Amino acid sequence: MRDEITKALEFQPPLREYFIVTTASDDGNLQRVARELAVQQGTAGRQINVSVWGWETLEQRISEHTDALNAFDPTFWPHAKRQTELLSKLGDEQSHLIGHLVDVKTQITEISSLFASMVPGDSTEAKNALEAALDADALNPGTMWPAHRPRPWQPLACSTFPSRECADAR
Repeated sequence: MRDEITKALEFQPPLREYFIVTTASDDGNLQRVARELAVQQGTAGRQINVSVWGWETLEQRISEHTDALNAFDPTFWPHAKRQTELLSKLGDEQSHLIGHLVDVKTQITEISSLFASMVPGDSTEAKNALEAALDADALNPGTMWPAHRPRPWQPLACSTFPSRECADAR
């Protein structure tokens, strides 16, 4: 690499940038040497930026340019950009949907916790006379009340919830 950079320094007019591009993986040691050589040249009064691009950097840079993709990737076709945009949009929509699903899961978990904390069985308690009368009537469904006779709870219901039916029953 040092030999290649030495040759590049002899080029006229003087280069300001020099790239070493390889299909080998990105290599931190080579990039460090490139930076050291650039600093040495700067100290000597010559400004040159030396970059080493391994395969990962090369792939990233190529993917930034449609023309480069077309030149280097034989599977690339003119509609690839549109397809990439659609896939990206689909990914964004799926992420948004996942967010909603997480919210729904959280709500279901909260509701499940509420149900789990409930005591099974009859949760109806007689909190007042109307509820007691309604519970008593509900527990004896075999009792048949003639239509002309009011139910035992009806006066309490009518005083609590006045309605047309209550007016008719009076």
